[in-house]
Amino acid sequence: MLLFFEAVSKSIETNMSTSEINSLVQLELSELISWDIQSYQIIGDSATMPCYSLGGLNASVVIAYESSIEKATAYIDQIMAGEIVETETGDLDQ
Repeated sequence: MLLFFEAVSKSIETNMSTSEINSLVQLELSELISWDIQSYQIIGDSATMPCYSLGGLNASVVIAYESSIEKATAYIDQIMAGEIVETETGDLDQ
């Protein structure tokens, strides 16, 4: 279990404690819960603009399309309402 956490720790940012994550994993293992993982990527156009995290230096950035942000917001709203969401790419279990 520890190796798993070490492997993914650089790829995940969360406010969950290690014990909460461990409890979630244990629940998954004991209940054999079926997960349905969907993915969605916000898209946009690239541009060169000042980047405040670089002290105002120009950097390559992505300006997200408003329609892409609206779609992501709608997906989040559905999830928060307890609805099952299927993104455009479909059900990844199939």
